[in-house]
Amino acid sequence: MDTGLTKIREVWRAPLTSEINERRRRRVLQNFPELSSCGHDAYLALVKYLDGIPERFYSQESRNAYGDLIDREFTVNPARLIKVLNENADDIDRAILTLNEVGREDWHDAPMEDEEYAFMRLCDRRLHPAYLKLAEGVLHRLIYPLAVCLRLERNKSATDLWKLSACIEEMKRASCSLLVAHCDSIVRNNIAHGRVTYRQKEVVYADRDGSSRIHSNRTVMEMVDGLMDTCQGCALSLKMFYRLHLRDGIEVPRQVMLEELQADTETPWWHVEGCLVSELAGKSQLVVYARPGSGDIHKIQYMILYSGILAEHFAPGFDRYMISLRSPTGWPGFAALDGRKLRDIRMSSGPRSLGDYANVVESNFVFYKPKIALPRLLCRLETLLMSFRLHMPLAWDDMQRTLQRIRVTARRAEIHRNGWRTVVNGCVVVDVTGERNPKEAVRQARKRIIRATKRLGRKNLKWHNIAKYLPVGYARVGVFEHDRRCRQLYGLDSDLVGTVQIQSIPRIKAPDIAGSTIETVGRYRIAWNRAWLDRLQT
Repeated sequence: MDTGLTKIREVWRAPLTSEINERRRRRVLQNFPELSSCGHDAYLALVKYLDGIPERFYSQESRNAYGDLIDREFTVNPARLIKVLNENADDIDRAILTLNEVGREDWHDAPMEDEEYAFMRLCDRRLHPAYLKLAEGVLHRLIYPLAVCLRLERNKSATDLWKLSACIEEMKRASCSLLVAHCDSIVRNNIAHGRVTYRQKEVVYADRDGSSRIHSNRTVMEMVDGLMDTCQGCALSLKMFYRLHLRDGIEVPRQVMLEELQADTETPWWHVEGCLVSELAGKSQLVVYARPGSGDIHKIQYMILYSGILAEHFAPGFDRYMISLRSPTGWPGFAALDGRKLRDIRMSSGPRSLGDYANVVESNFVFYKPKIALPRLLCRLETLLMSFRLHMPLAWDDMQRTLQRIRVTARRAEIHRNGWRTVVNGCVVVDVTGERNPKEAVRQARKRIIRATKRLGRKNLKWHNIAKYLPVGYARVGVFEHDRRCRQLYGLDSDLVGTVQIQSIPRIKAPDIAGSTIETVGRYRIAWNRAWLDRLQT
């Protein structure tokens, strides 16, 4: 697999995205160094666990616990584990698909709802359905193979593990209660049966037998977030296990390979949305649903072939690979690639040139017609603009690294008008990993901290809001060392570096952090959090 994939990338080199993808692969290896021993580079999709929301908030403890357990089972009895994983590959595939669907919802990084009725609607429409999906459709299916192996190791029957409660008890017995800490059977049962009562700032889950759980609005949110992060940690560990053992006869779930296909083909003018297994005239077929985004027919034709080739590589065994095209910029289209010809090229140690794929498209026919076909001159201009859009952030990161500046990421920003000036509040995350003097690095970044928050706040305002254009009269920004959800960026623990403030409106009075060390640098007022300073000294 590794040799063929390397040759495919050498032949089908995408000049606009190849450097970006290589940098992302290097970042994945830096954060997950164990992947360096897998013998291939099909791990680009894992970059979402570094940048994506909510994937990057995964539970490190759950990832470690799940990984340790599955590695132990593979060491004790690899044949048994492989057999159980292969038998449950379809369930694991659906679990990862369900996890991705829940992850695409918009409440993961939203602020906490303070209004009672708004929070009740959020629970009914989003949080409670997500909790059920995560508990039954994701966590249960991910821990089920491990629970089966644990039962078989003790020579016990595994027939009752179809129940979530039985799997939870098995995890607790194996000292892996951390994996099921956020999965409450009482909460799950009452949500499923509609026995939920809302009170002021409280949610009550009461069973008919008298058992109940009473959670505040914030703990309900923490419970759902915790279950989501646990599922993400388990999924990450399992995906890494699949990549590390590709040659051990383990059937990799199709969704895992689809994610790699999506990540490898992602461009500003092409996005793979999903795939579907079907049958046509007695032959197996994999339909890949893609969304083109360009009026340049040559770009689309290139990506059709590249996506079909990678689809056969990541999901082999189909007689036909259909690329279905749906886009607001073009009419519905399609192209079909011969799976047997693609397989012959791959099995012959990979392609030598583009000419090897001259006859892989059935009838040499690609049907795609953009609604507005761009002339060649505009197509070239579009390519230049896309190149600038893609590579300018890379050049900016290189410049920041050369100047030895820490990374500043604005996470939350609020702007409102006060007279003819604006008031800015927000939070940023700074990366001081590896800094010899983190305090000095944050001090040097004080201007960028205010500027990044102001830029995000203005971006969130509509164009007709006058506060978008007024100068800043007061700004106060909380600085955190580690990234979390926006609604979790609060508190005075050692993760809070301090606050950076500028003020030209004298009538605004706001207290500093309790017990903080105040420092004034020009017009900037920095309140250093004592807990963070104490941690630096230790």
